[in-house]
Amino acid sequence: MFPPHIPPMERRIRAGEPWLHVYQQQLAVPLSAMARKTKIAIDDLISMTQGTIEPDDGQLAAIAKALGTTAQEIEETHRLAGSAG
Repeated sequence: MFPPHIPPMERRIRAGEPWLHVYQQQLAVPLSAMARKTKIAIDDLISMTQGTIEPDDGQLAAIAKALGTTAQEIEETHRLAGSAG
């Protein structure tokens, strides 16, 4: 389905999984810990993992920090996931 050079996380996002769900599962970060680290309500994080809402810029930066990455890396994953094969 995808060329072998495409990383597994990107494949999952390209296949339609919500990005935060993929990151959260891949990095094994419990939502309760993410809520504590980001100061984002757990209900909002759940909605984000389901793809029903997107974080604002401040929330994205906080999530990225909690996941040990950058908002720019997450945005790049979105960009790549939006391109075909």
